[in-house]
Amino acid sequence: MKIMMKQAGANLSIKEAFENFVVAQTAKGVSDKTVETYHAHFRSIGKHLDTSLTFDVLKQTDLDRMVVSMRQSGLAHNSISSYLRVFRTFLNWCAGQGYTALNVPNYKQVETVKETYTDEELRNWVIVNFLLNCGCREATVRNILIEDVFLADSQIIFRHTKTHKVQAVPLCSQMVNILRAYMKIRGGKQTDYLFCDEYGRMLTENALRLAITHYNHRQRCELPSYPDEDLYMRGFCHLLQKLVIFLSK
Repeated sequence: MKIMMKQAGANLSIKEAFENFVVAQTAKGVSDKTVETYHAHFRSIGKHLDTSLTFDVLKQTDLDRMVVSMRQSGLAHNSISSYLRVFRTFLNWCAGQGYTALNVPNYKQVETVKETYTDEELRNWVIVNFLLNCGCREATVRNILIEDVFLADSQIIFRHTKTHKVQAVPLCSQMVNILRAYMKIRGGKQTDYLFCDEYGRMLTENALRLAITHYNHRQRCELPSYPDEDLYMRGFCHLLQKLVIFLSK
């Protein structure tokens, strides 16, 4: 079977040049799987760029719009990067053939604005993590002082317990890191409450429950009726809210 390459020229279309590119790559010995990837990616690129355009009319703005179209279509960052990597290889080959000097712009993932937390929201998040790690009563949580936290030993001291006995409770490594970051931001004296209100006072029972409620609300998991896709997360957080009430008894 004889494979024919179309003649080069400014009036060659992107699609025709791509066919020449595939022939050249096959002749170089690239694998069938790689060739299939080239074709699959080119078909995807064709949804965002008119591949019937000839190189004499193709402009850089056409390639820029192609990238914008990919982004606006909701394609994942990795997918866009993969498509552009193949297309850049193709255009580099085209440049070597004298078809065009254009190329796709450097693609950078769109930076997302990181969600920020108020001091209260940060405290609530740490409280939820703390309850998951230790499972202690709400009165115990409210009475913890900064001096009761021993990060170097990965443990915390509970002085206010149901049995009135002091307990040393281990902390997992993740909880140690969370508390270390929280305490650095929180500041305060050793005799201050670890989790306090805005005035530095001990949290009331109601304030602690509201902290959990507000956390659930922020995570959109306060409703008793949950959509299927959020069933686990919402149900778990709803259970945690009930757990805080149970542990206070």
